Amino acid sequence: MRFEGEVKTDWAVEPRTRSVSVARGTIFETLVRVHNRSAQEMVAMVVKEIRPQHAAGAIIHLGCGPTFTLVLKPGEAAAVPVSYFVAEDVAQQVGAFAIAYAVYSFEPNSADPVRVGQRIYAERCVSCHGLQARGDGPTGRFLAGGVSDLTPALRQKEDRILLQVIGNGVGPMPAFSPALNAAELQALVFYLRDLGRRAP
Repeated sequence: MRFEGEVKTDWAVEPRTRSVSVARGTIFETLVRVHNRSAQEMVAMVVKEIRPQHAAGAIIHLGCGPTFTLVLKPGEAAAVPVSYFVAEDVAQQVGAFAIAYAVYSFEPNSADPVRVGQRIYAERCVSCHGLQARGDGPTGRFLAGGVSDLTPALRQKEDRILLQVIGNGVGPMPAFSPALNAAELQALVFYLRDLGRRAP
């Protein structure tokens, strides 16, 4: 297996190259490290691609999906854990394959999207989820079953899943898509990612 980091301007994906041998029916894990080498805060979208194309059905993403988004300050680096399962009964034989990572960066829509997300979190989420998203908010204990610690999901789930859950609601948590526009929902995910990275 080969990891290749495709680097856009002022970004680095590490490791640039790493080769391992993986048996069928096993799970393997790695860390994708993204480093913002620019002089300004940027939003980075990390896209994963499996090559050759027919290998995509044999290498199954666990947790973090094919894309995820990070907000990193100048010089900041983040490590994202990713896991894969190598299927045992693939229809086509798969020998060597590569997982390529590409970073696409762009300036945030607001001066600081994390602060926008922080404000929304403080207004709508902290009472149940707590200051650090650990499920220890003052009203969360009154809900049936309590509120779970979000930080593992914030490190592993892709943006699409987080946006879907926040927008549509789940269990006692209401749907927020009627109250928040797409930019506000994404800003909230940016802040949640920041909480997930800072959690012990």
